[in-house]
Amino acid sequence: MIRCALVLCLGLAGCQWLPAVAAGASWLGAALDVARAGADAYFARHPHLTEADRVDGAILRARKAALALQGAIAAHDRGQAAKARGEALDAYRELVALLDEVGVLDGRAIGGAETEAPPVVPLELPSVDEVAARLP
Repeated sequence: MIRCALVLCLGLAGCQWLPAVAAGASWLGAALDVARAGADAYFARHPHLTEADRVDGAILRARKAALALQGAIAAHDRGQAAKARGEALDAYRELVALLDEVGVLDGRAIGGAETEAPPVVPLELPSVDEVAARLP
C-alpha cells in the first residue's frame, strides 16, 4: 500500500510541469495568430511578395515548432517537451527578428508600393524573454 502511494505521489509530482507549459504553448499559439494578422495587414498595405513569402515561412516554422511542443506535452514527454521548447523559442526569435527587419513590427514601409489598404499600426508581440518565461 505504501509503495502504491509513493508511486502515485512521484507520478503526480513528475507532471507538475504540464499545466504551466501547456498554458504557455497555447499562449504562444495566440501570439503567432497576432503575428499572422499583423503581417497580413502590413503586406496588404505594403505588398512585397518576396518578403511576404519569407514571413509566411517563418510563421509556418514557428507554428510547427509550437505544435511539436503541444504534441510533447500531450505525450507527457518532458525530454521531448524541453527539446521542442528550445525549437519553438528559436523559431519565434527568428520570426520576431524577420518581422522587425521587413518593417512589420513598427509598420514602416521598406520600399515597394503602397496600396489603399488601411494604414498599418505598430505590431505588439511578446518578447522572446516573455515567451520563454511562459514556457518554464
